[in-house]
Amino acid sequence: MSFPHTPDLRQIPSGCLPADRIRIVLSRTTHPGNIGSAARAMRTMGLDQLCLVAPETEVTSESYALAAGGAGILDHARILPSLEEALRGAELVFALSARRRAVDREILDPRAAARMICRAALAGQSSALVFGCESSGLSNSELDLCGYHVAIDADPDYSSLNLAMAVQVICYEIRCAFLAVRSGALPASDQGTGEAPPASRCADGAEMAAFGRHLEEVLSRVGFLKPGTGDHVIRKIRGIFARSRLTREEVNILRGALTETQRTLDRAEKNSRSPGD
Repeated sequence: MSFPHTPDLRQIPSGCLPADRIRIVLSRTTHPGNIGSAARAMRTMGLDQLCLVAPETEVTSESYALAAGGAGILDHARILPSLEEALRGAELVFALSARRRAVDREILDPRAAARMICRAALAGQSSALVFGCESSGLSNSELDLCGYHVAIDADPDYSSLNLAMAVQVICYEIRCAFLAVRSGALPASDQGTGEAPPASRCADGAEMAAFGRHLEEVLSRVGFLKPGTGDHVIRKIRGIFARSRLTREEVNILRGALTETQRTLDRAEKNSRSPGD
């Protein structure tokens, strides 16, 4: 993919991006310098919402030194105990990972993801971009909470980017996407996929995670998820729903159906017991 022209990022005035609708989430970060460098990368591209999930280091003087002009981002960074908490309020969730999983999932490049993020923000919806720890990236359980998988097309012989470098690449593409919309080079909405639900109606990442757990519980109970193969299947099913952009009402309906299924199973188990049990 390419824009019709090379954008001049200096044309974007400071503060014109809907930065409050785009959050960078760093999970289990181990080095304070990477937190600061990521904040600097965000600041240079006009983003300021940083979440730190269960960091294995504190924000230190080294963090502030490497953040440079992005020190304010560190001052207001949210430190949360779980990824699910960090995804609360985010209708679109993107996993940034070079690791391929056994479960098939479409891999987006940063430019395609940035366009989605830009259009969602203009429609009033929030996005979260999730980065894993430096040594091993995102775990399978973390990837399961993300609706989209984004990979930077680096040299396959050495595709390991520093955490802050990866943050810089995706933030740059987001800024380019907003400039392309402002200049008319990129439509503000994708007519090919139809209109997204209003922001107030979209289920967020935390709600989707709760639905996923509920679904797994019921499918395990009815015997659909088999020992040894269940993890693979539930990840695939979670991915289907995560990409479906469900509304809160739709999630509530599905969870209502799951709850009624559980009640039916409870009644069947109770009736199957003999009076002497």
